[in-house]
Amino acid sequence: MPALSLPTRLLLLVRAALTRARTDPSLAGRWLLTRRGAQGRVVSVALRALRPVAPDAVAVLRGAEVTSGRGGLVVWAALAAGRADLADRLSRGGGSDGGPAAVSRLRAATLWQLGRWDEAVAAAPAGSWLHRRLAAERDAQLHPLPGPVPPAAPRPPGLSRPAGEPRVLHLVTNCLPWTRSGYTARTREVLRAQRDAGVQVAVAAAFGYPATILRLPPPGTVVVDGVPHHLLLPRRWPHEVAAERDAAVRLLSDVVRRERPDVLHAHSHHPNAALALEVGRRLGLPVVYEVRGLLHETWAHGRGPGAEDTERYRVHREREAEAWRAADVVLTLGEAMRARVLAAAPGVDVRLVPNAVGAELLEALARPDRAAVRARTRERLGVAEHELLVGSVSSVVGYEGFDVLADALAAPGAPAGVRGLVVGDGADLPRLRERAAALPAGRLLLPGRVAAEDVPAHLAALDVFVVPRTDSTVTRVVTPLKPAEAMAAALPLVVSDLPALREFVDDGVEGLLVPPGDPGALARALARLVDPGRRAAAGEAGRRRVLATRTWSANGRAYRQVYEEVLG
Repeated sequence: MPALSLPTRLLLLVRAALTRARTDPSLAGRWLLTRRGAQGRVVSVALRALRPVAPDAVAVLRGAEVTSGRGGLVVWAALAAGRADLADRLSRGGGSDGGPAAVSRLRAATLWQLGRWDEAVAAAPAGSWLHRRLAAERDAQLHPLPGPVPPAAPRPPGLSRPAGEPRVLHLVTNCLPWTRSGYTARTREVLRAQRDAGVQVAVAAAFGYPATILRLPPPGTVVVDGVPHHLLLPRRWPHEVAAERDAAVRLLSDVVRRERPDVLHAHSHHPNAALALEVGRRLGLPVVYEVRGLLHETWAHGRGPGAEDTERYRVHREREAEAWRAADVVLTLGEAMRARVLAAAPGVDVRLVPNAVGAELLEALARPDRAAVRARTRERLGVAEHELLVGSVSSVVGYEGFDVLADALAAPGAPAGVRGLVVGDGADLPRLRERAAALPAGRLLLPGRVAAEDVPAHLAALDVFVVPRTDSTVTRVVTPLKPAEAMAAALPLVVSDLPALREFVDDGVEGLLVPPGDPGALARALARLVDPGRRAAAGEAGRRRVLATRTWSANGRAYRQVYEEVLG
């Protein structure tokens, strides 16, 4: 990517912020609420200044419940905190500060976040920028994807390259160093595994990233772990949705001409696949689509009843299925997800590349001083060696079910001296901290997010790894990463009895299965693992299983085989 000057990058950031925050106020709210250091202190000062004039808005931004007051600032604060349900209650009926146009804008933004696109467009002030933007975004989502790339589609002159190691361009939603998540952790492992398997790799991020998450973009291409990461950044931010899509196609095509890949590999979710398919169709490249999750299901779970009846859910589900049908090969993480793909797109070529453990983690877990690391970590947490420490390293979101773990720690069948540990951050952490405060002091420890290099130490501190996911479409289908890492650490598992989790555990072998949402059953399962010998046997069985079936070195070879097949 040509270098962009600092003024250009600042203007891009401002334009992206205005465009995205006006249609998704929760983006700005998440950014404000996750700042650290000096920026965090600035936000704290702002909230203190706001409290005398808008205490309800401050309460919403801090995660508290508000049941009265319909001022426009309170509705905006609810949207900024990702509480579209609360914004709906507060904005219904038109009560708000400002005139009719302000009321209409707030109502339209609320309905848009609820996935009720047609109502949102109708509610926006006629002729306004917001009305045009929402209508354009809705209409853009309604267009079907391009058809499959013909297997023998000719390459334009200048794109042919010598035979040898396959070269692959990955298209991702976000990436390191700006976003740290399970998604970016998997991307990093994919790239490492493919390089070790003799695949040449490069990355392109989604259009406008990282300005679209309100981070100042760099001046040019970034190299992460030796891999070039191209950012699809225009010199001027387009004003219309169609112009954004055209700019994304043009910028990705430019990257393809520079990198000369043999294959385009898009990763969830469907907008990445749509962009890769359009560029692949134009330039004669095969497209592999990796389905890591079902974002429409995750979104619907967070919105609650009625979400599956909205335009947003329906359209995103249809676009995903179209992407599965159009790609040359579909990759996914587990059998439950593979079955879901085939149910919506029969006959599609679907391969499994599961969540796995890499050499770096295995080396950290095999350190000769692991016992000393365990002792130091438990001492820092205030946990005695004789206490049974159970828990997880995970994103703290509602469907992970950590409130069930909190209840199990105090249930009648829980073993004496059991304590819980949940390492991670997320939208549900404030509520989980409230649950922990209601337990005996120190019963449930919540240190928040830790650095990636500290994860092995916290795994070493645990005696049992718990995945108490609730029962929903997303948890039945999507296979998580952390159980594989826990198995590599020789930890016994206690997991909810759901299809995506049964892929890790045979009941009574690598751990125990429990009914989802049942604290008593979880407590009794933990009691069955009090015996150190039983824990050790289950942990070793899990380690053998994960080393045999879930390593990134094996995944790297599987990726290369897929690429060689699509290249014929």
